[in-house]
Amino acid sequence: MVQPILDQDAGRRPLAPAEAVPFSPSQISTAAWYDAGNAGTVNHTSNAVNTLSDLSGNARHVSNTTTGRPTYDAANGKIVFNGTSHILYNTSPFLWALSKKAVYIVATITSGANKRILGELNTGNSCRYFMQTGNSGGQQSDICPRVTTDGNSTSIQNRQLNTANFTGSKRLIRFIDEEGIFSARVDGTEGLSSPSIRKTGLTLTPNRFGIGGAPNTTPSDWVAMDLYELIVCDNDTHGEQIEGYLAHKHGLTANLPASHRYKSVAPVQGDVTTLAPPTFANHTIRAVIFGDSITSQSAGVNGGSLAMYANCGVNTTYNQFAGNRIYIPLRPTTYNQGSSGNQLSQMVTRLADLDALDFDVCFFLGGTNDAPATTDTNFRSQYDAIIGYITCKLGKVIVCQTITPKTWTPGNEVAGNAWIDTANLHIMSQHGSRFGRVICSDINSAINDGSDIPIANALTDNVHLQPFGAFKCGQKLDSDLAPYWGRNTIDFTTGNLLANGSLAGTGGTGTGQIATNWEFSYVGPAPAATKGGGGEQVVTCNFTSTGADNTNIWEFKQSVTTGYAQNDGLYAVALIEAENVANVSKLQIEMDFLPTGTETVHQARGNYGVNGQLAENYGDFGQYYIITPTIFINNATLPTSVRVRVYLENNDTGLTTTSTVTIKGVALFKR
Repeated sequence: MVQPILDQDAGRRPLAPAEAVPFSPSQISTAAWYDAGNAGTVNHTSNAVNTLSDLSGNARHVSNTTTGRPTYDAANGKIVFNGTSHILYNTSPFLWALSKKAVYIVATITSGANKRILGELNTGNSCRYFMQTGNSGGQQSDICPRVTTDGNSTSIQNRQLNTANFTGSKRLIRFIDEEGIFSARVDGTEGLSSPSIRKTGLTLTPNRFGIGGAPNTTPSDWVAMDLYELIVCDNDTHGEQIEGYLAHKHGLTANLPASHRYKSVAPVQGDVTTLAPPTFANHTIRAVIFGDSITSQSAGVNGGSLAMYANCGVNTTYNQFAGNRIYIPLRPTTYNQGSSGNQLSQMVTRLADLDALDFDVCFFLGGTNDAPATTDTNFRSQYDAIIGYITCKLGKVIVCQTITPKTWTPGNEVAGNAWIDTANLHIMSQHGSRFGRVICSDINSAINDGSDIPIANALTDNVHLQPFGAFKCGQKLDSDLAPYWGRNTIDFTTGNLLANGSLAGTGGTGTGQIATNWEFSYVGPAPAATKGGGGEQVVTCNFTSTGADNTNIWEFKQSVTTGYAQNDGLYAVALIEAENVANVSKLQIEMDFLPTGTETVHQARGNYGVNGQLAENYGDFGQYYIITPTIFINNATLPTSVRVRVYLENNDTGLTTTSTVTIKGVALFKR
């Protein structure tokens, strides 16, 4: 059990940014890895390179012990190929045998057309597989593949993949051949929109692999190149990571597009790995919430103070299901980073606001304002940039919530819903990345589940969550997050300003069996107040609406006159369970300050229904904590008493249904 409500930082074990281990190709499976900047891998004689060792562990070293050896430039961490005779090779080719191929190179290339950067051939029948410079369209420094089958029947050559001119400049090249579909990126920028496609089923039997030219018995087609680093993988799963790693290592981040995930922060270990749960079990979690106005709904303003517990916030409702599992500081107010109307591009500009905040987990919900008709074409890169900043730069955990449904204007429904569906697929695909620091929850599915309940019942003004929507989304978040850090069990005895918070005995005031120190009253038909087998308070009522609010109610309450002082922050919490509450409009907890006999009411509506929503959708919602905002006492006169009450009010649907509410504990706590 974690008890954050008494001392929010007690037992806290934050994840420090230092725990973010920088990414290295050694952490993933590579087919070959050559690093000219690693002096221990370069064997040379008077700077003439004899062997460049493979760091992948596959012993695919390349060498040249005769003429045409490239020059080692140790001061600049590079190997210089002169373009007229230099080459490194081995007689154990591997590249063609990989069903998928991804090659990442940092190099300065000054050659013209048809020069072989790396590849394989058979010295007997001239079958070839090369990554080379091109000669099409007058652009001699683009990236092309060349594939020639056994028997020298050319299947594809000199097909442009990227027209970027890299002559004379250090560039980062990413060459991909995924089962016959070629593509290439230069400095993180995509190449042609229609990648080159080669025929499948080709037969090649190469017997040499080479770097710097065609590794025939008599080498040819040399490339003039300064080689810094070369990595070969059997897939492009880690392509973004490797690009980021190479760009940061070799000073090429300025060349990356602004949308690149690792433009500003280097990748960390585990960005694309099996999920590793955050280490928050049995520890308090300090959180920040980040997003647009749907996020800001999770901060109430009752009494003029920021609070975590408003009526319609998805994070609010999650925390009530989870027993106040996360702690969001109330002061300063900057821990609620919800900004109305923000698109992702605007959120990216606000990321630095998180730097000074002390938190463990960021709850992130963004993208609603990017949906049509204001579609942001850079959604994926901006979303990933936000994830990268929080996980890689700050070293924190991020909980990504899918974009909630919208009710569209006529004519825009298909495009709008399709955009959100596509965006949400991308969001959910991030689950488990960044060394397990990304946790994703599809809250959209909680209120867009194909049932006959209109989505509008979950939304207000077509976008923002109504109580029912917040309830369902919070319930989904709770079920998704419980496996990672569990739920909190609130102790209603320790630190409780109320007497008998666990509701023992029957010595209270009112009709029926009322817990000692408590008062029970009602308006309308008499409810039945009894005690359960575990001592809990059970209230059963059979209200029928007369069409007017406050006609039929019951309340369970207690007041205290001591234990608080000026500037104290107080909040109330109750653990309840409800069954068949179709005739209920409101079931909530209130904390009332009574300074001079005139009460000041601060409410937290744990859940409530409007126009039959409760009847249609809530039903038996199980165990649930209802919690008020934290209110700081700053009255000119100290309140003479503080009253806490749990109460129920019937709805106006005309339904007659017997509802049962079980109250398992009530408390008034100081923060």
